[in-house]
Amino acid sequence: TNLNELYLNNNQINKIKLGGFKGLINLKLLDLSNNKLNSISFDDFSDLNSLEVLNLCDNQIQTIEYNTFEKLNNLKRLDLSQNKIN
Repeated sequence: TNLNELYLNNNQINKIKLGGFKGLINLKLLDLSNNKLNSISFDDFSDLNSLEVLNLCDNQIQTIEYNTFEKLNNLKRLDLSQNKIN
């Protein structure tokens, strides 16, 4: 798909379904701010190789799995502010 930006903010999302972003190979911006996510896993963003901006601010994130952002080689901005990360 040619989708470059995806705004899913303010939707009360509490979990990212496995493969939920599959096929979005051209996505550069993903906004998941102001939702109810409480954890982020390794597979959540693994297909988003072109992603440059990931906004996860203002969620309820407490845990982030090891190497979650490892495959995001083009990531320039990651916002995790306003979460419950220890």
